[in-house]
Amino acid sequence: MDPQLDRIKTEVLAGKAPGFLINKDRMLRFQNRVCIHAIEEIRRKILDVGHNTPHSVRPGVNNLYKDLKRTFWLINMKQEVTDYVVKCLTCQRVKVEHQRHVGLLQPLEIPE
Repeated sequence: MDPQLDRIKTEVLAGKAPGFLINKDRMLRFQNRVCIHAIEEIRRKILDVGHNTPHSVRPGVNNLYKDLKRTFWLINMKQEVTDYVVKCLTCQRVKVEHQRHVGLLQPLEIPE
């Protein structure tokens, strides 16, 4: 499946990969985070769920990365999260540079 994770698995079995372990379900973990293979559908689904959950309110790159980093370990995860958020049409529409200015500020009247 993923040659890099397969190489890491063999290093774990040889005792040469610090921080990595294989749990009883034969799942590779890095510092208690699940290692995800380079299968595009799986990675896309993880990013979709992390980005579109009702509680996340469309987090930006940093917040989404921090949320996913707690549970998952992906090779080049920061870059993949950045690419995903940049391509999100909803996020592009809500960015500050795409919002209209409301006009000039009006001074408040000073009560006498």
